[in-house]
Amino acid sequence: MSSNQHNFTRRDLLQVGSLSLLGLTTADLARLRAASNSDAANAKHRRNSCVFIFLFGGPSHIDLWDMKPGAPAEVRGEFQPVNTKVPGIDLCEHLPLMAGQMDKFCLVRSMNHKMNVHGPACSEMITGREYPFPPTTDQARPEDWPSLSSLAMRYAKSYAGLPSSIVLPWYLQFPGQGKLIAGQTGGRMGRHHSAMLVEGDPSQPDFESQGFQLADDVTPNRLVQRRKLLNQIEKLHNPKLFNDESVKMLGSNYKRAFSLLESRSREAFSMKAEPQKLRDQYGDSKIAQSFLLSRRLVEAGASLVTVNWEDPTKISGTN
Repeated sequence: MSSNQHNFTRRDLLQVGSLSLLGLTTADLARLRAASNSDAANAKHRRNSCVFIFLFGGPSHIDLWDMKPGAPAEVRGEFQPVNTKVPGIDLCEHLPLMAGQMDKFCLVRSMNHKMNVHGPACSEMITGREYPFPPTTDQARPEDWPSLSSLAMRYAKSYAGLPSSIVLPWYLQFPGQGKLIAGQTGGRMGRHHSAMLVEGDPSQPDFESQGFQLADDVTPNRLVQRRKLLNQIEKLHNPKLFNDESVKMLGSNYKRAFSLLESRSREAFSMKAEPQKLRDQYGDSKIAQSFLLSRRLVEAGASLVTVNWEDPTKISGTN
């Protein structure tokens, strides 16, 4: 990633020992070391970042990872298995690109749960805890266990002004229901720990997430002046007021918003910089472009990005 900023490729870095014997200067070696250190720093950051893809109502494991070709017809899936780059591991015939990269994946087939109601089952998968209420409702409540994304929001590090945890392009919700499926927010930790939701359609050519760009009539200098004015107003009020938890939370949200607006990382929310050829490789659907957006956000500094597959039957505007 960062090696593109130098005149040397990663292969050059691997060959630095032999190249130094062929007349590479001290200055050249210094540049190579700088590139290597930069790559190492970025690699460390990538190891601490994660994209969590939740296929809500997605394909069964026998149609993806565990084909069971020797099982009876009423058990096995309808698709055929194909060999992967790892001997002994087969995948579905419709995953040829992934099959060629299987040496880079860890495939876990043993995870399971005993919940037979879809909403609470989603909660258990997202929170890692058993659903704490009778499985008669799929609707979220304040007493829910906190989601993985909210735990990351509370405890993970944030970089370059970005929130540590981001969800896109929507929270999971059954069509026709008035509430979200349980387990997706801060729950009993409090709503202020919920991950930042990025709504919209990244498949649009000029997609820019609303709220992360300065208004046309607001220059960076004007934004700084507004922040100074807010600080002055706060100092004029009773200091005890600003010790209130709700006011502290509001202040924290203001600080996070200003940090994002003042940072160049906000450009990660815009898809305009992505080459059309790369966008085409991902696919032109909303969810496919959400995967591309999640890559941009992780590279920019987000610790966790959750991508929820969008049910095409979802009724627009019910969130």
